[in-house]
Amino acid sequence: MMSLNAAPLSAPPLTAPPLVTAHAGCMGTVANSRASIVAAFASRADIVEVDIRATKDGIVVLTHDDTIPLPGGGRVRVEDLAWEEIRAASAPGGEEGVMRLEMLFDLTGELDRTMRPGRRTVLNLDAKEPSALLVAALLLRARGMESEVIFSGLEIGEIAIAHERLPDFRYLFNADALVPAGRARSGDMDRVCSLASEHGCSGINLEWTRGSAAFVEYARNRGLPVMLWTVDREEDMRTVLAYGPHSITTNHPDLLAALIESSGKEKCNVL
Repeated sequence: MMSLNAAPLSAPPLTAPPLVTAHAGCMGTVANSRASIVAAFASRADIVEVDIRATKDGIVVLTHDDTIPLPGGGRVRVEDLAWEEIRAASAPGGEEGVMRLEMLFDLTGELDRTMRPGRRTVLNLDAKEPSALLVAALLLRARGMESEVIFSGLEIGEIAIAHERLPDFRYLFNADALVPAGRARSGDMDRVCSLASEHGCSGINLEWTRGSAAFVEYARNRGLPVMLWTVDREEDMRTVLAYGPHSITTNHPDLLAALIESSGKEKCNVL
């Protein structure tokens, strides 16, 4: 497991394999549920990802979709519901109920103590909207957890907000919109890295089919670690491992960790 510090992400040595990020809903669980968090902590993942959104009354909850199902049928937008309405509909705290962000913090603290004693697992909070990003930052500051998270999901508008209002946090530039699938051109790579550096990003988060060894090396030379998502097939994992990214996100963290271990290289120990 990596050591944790409050500094920006540090690019691993060129020969070091990447960290493993457990995707929300890893190991066949319901994404963002209590069961998915426990499964991620039980795995060999270094980083645990969840998705966050804000309710009508400003409560940050764990959910990927912008709507949730109601008991009587149909779906309603999360931003149109108060927390108590979501609570009544989703049995929070159960294996598959919607969780508040504070519930996640309590749970991960418990899991670190019982399953990973002496360690603090890094959380990747994938913010689906700016309001969730800002409220989550307030909660984290109140708990003194600034160094224990990485924010992702931030496109151009969001990294501008983070640069202005979250200088004490680490956040990634989700640059998919600027990088075509396949081989990125030098102009694409330069624009992405320039924007990331200009807005104080700790690294770049990219869908794996848009990544390449050339992109990872280019960004590394600009002081920007690259994290690639979401890689689930073994053959694709082997391909992406050859790129040398800082982290790989997957729904199968134990499989990826085993492939990294079989490479015989010492695991990267910085984040």
